[in-house]
Amino acid sequence: MAPETLLNSQFSEKSDVWGFGVTVWEIYSLAETPQAAQEWTEEFLSSIESGLRLEKPVRCPQEL
Repeated sequence: MAPETLLNSQFSEKSDVWGFGVTVWEIYSLAETPQAAQEWTEEFLSSIESGLRLEKPVRCPQEL
């Protein structure tokens, strides 16, 4: 879920785009769990707000 959704339960077009991006990531990673090694803590959420992003999956085309 998008940071603003987790923090404030705010849904928007931006949170929809975030969710779509995660879905595409899951497809190209063959259904891996995003940020599987992370615990959902305030520190983790803060790191997402500071710019932490998912690594590009190996199978993802360069164009994406």
